[in-house]
Amino acid sequence: MTKKKAKKSKTKTKSMKFLGWDSVPSELPRNSRLIMVDYSQRIFVLFHNEYCNRPDYFRGPHPIRNRYWQFMREGNYDLYQARAFLEQYLSVLERELSEIIQKHSLAYWLHIYRRLFPGPVGQDKQPATIGLTRAVLEAAIQKYAKFDLCGGIALSKDVRIEDIFCGLLMAPEFEMERELIMDGPNQLVLTNFSTTEFIEFYQVEKLAYEVWRTAAMLRSIGKGAKFVIENSSTRFDDERSEELNSLLISHDERLSGAFSVSAIGTVFEKIGRDKTGYIFVPTYNVGSMNIDPLREGIRKIYGMNLPEGFVPNFIWIPYNLKNFQRAHLPLADAFHKKYGVEFDAVLSVIVGMCHHVFYRWISSQGLRMIYYWQRGYEGPEKRETISELIKSNLPAVARISDIPLEKLQNFNYDAAIDFWTLDTACRNKIDLSYSGPHSIFLPVGENRVFIDYAWIMRRLYDLFHGVKIDDQNFKGEALECIMRESPSVLPIGPCVSLSGIERQIDYAYAKGEFLIIAECKAVARSIGYGL
Repeated sequence: MTKKKAKKSKTKTKSMKFLGWDSVPSELPRNSRLIMVDYSQRIFVLFHNEYCNRPDYFRGPHPIRNRYWQFMREGNYDLYQARAFLEQYLSVLERELSEIIQKHSLAYWLHIYRRLFPGPVGQDKQPATIGLTRAVLEAAIQKYAKFDLCGGIALSKDVRIEDIFCGLLMAPEFEMERELIMDGPNQLVLTNFSTTEFIEFYQVEKLAYEVWRTAAMLRSIGKGAKFVIENSSTRFDDERSEELNSLLISHDERLSGAFSVSAIGTVFEKIGRDKTGYIFVPTYNVGSMNIDPLREGIRKIYGMNLPEGFVPNFIWIPYNLKNFQRAHLPLADAFHKKYGVEFDAVLSVIVGMCHHVFYRWISSQGLRMIYYWQRGYEGPEKRETISELIKSNLPAVARISDIPLEKLQNFNYDAAIDFWTLDTACRNKIDLSYSGPHSIFLPVGENRVFIDYAWIMRRLYDLFHGVKIDDQNFKGEALECIMRESPSVLPIGPCVSLSGIERQIDYAYAKGEFLIIAECKAVARSIGYGL
């Protein structure tokens, strides 16, 4: 690429931010090495600007929408007709996604995607939609991408600088990137990758948006919305009443309170009564939050000054693993019977890996923190290394999870790691309309894996899907535990009416002259329910 084209990096990008910059200068001061942490940063800005200048790709939905719907007759359709159209469209979308994704390796797709800020790719720009679109695409990548490295990515010590980004790094203005690669550790780099491949990636993301939109449409028409096909840019849409729209929004926002819940309807406190039991887990920064409110705390704890306005790709938040574990203990035996591995062993792997991340933040005085807040994954590492790391962290796991160390030392951690590892069986379970479930250990070749932290909270949410026990009363007790400021004003055992009818109430409390009754009715449901 010529110097003239490289000057485009001074223009504003439309949906990308890098370490808090709205634009990236073509030249950086020599002391910016710790700020510009990646060899691809400025080059991706150039590719992105070129993409934005291509209205045939940048604007509007993926062309597949028009190709599929243009021959459908306009009008309103009933539930059964609409479902047939939408499910067929989902099949077309998934086939298109699979054909593109399977050309490249999992490492290739992950390497690209985690270097792009999570921004909107369709008409719906709500943060929840951005997050679900990312979930769809990453589920498709885990389902269809090659495990072995492909021709688009290689280790930096195995290729010439001239081979990286099709030779683009040889331009004079990329001297710093060349030095970062030559002086840095052996790392994965993109080789046969240019604007063409960059545009292909964004088109794949638009396909993922179409999957999300179609699944959302199935949800709304299943709850009573009308389905409409019209000759416009949208081609297909739903018409919902104000009441239905309000109910759907209420359902989506319901879990934003002071407690969390799993897919089987078991609630637990996000904020415990003590300061123990927490791990840090990442969530995509779909709200474009900058970490200015955290900068002073990071400076005090890690001795590191981050740039003002730094907007990372991920926000790592505290998660009360101990409360989650305690709330779901009644299911532990059934979990062991279903999967052949102990529930506590499976959780210990998560705790051990997340503690490892936090330790790296501390030991590097925050320098490695930027990497995790930008990428949300690490590796590839040997499986043996991961097993040894977990076992070495067992004292910390015991302290965080409040499980005796002697018990932890007897678990089969190879089986627990296998539980979280992507394989053929896991791929067969991935449903793009649900956008998951995702795995945590992602194979690269025969004996190495990436450790992907991005979907830990989502996997914990659906961890007990399909695990059943006869006695479900523990859910009511868990609900009472997190709601009560004082004991229930009604007995939690059976209450007998004047007519002799018995009813059991999970929790009740008095507010002035009102009696408020909380009843837990969830037994089990599809992990895709309500999405």
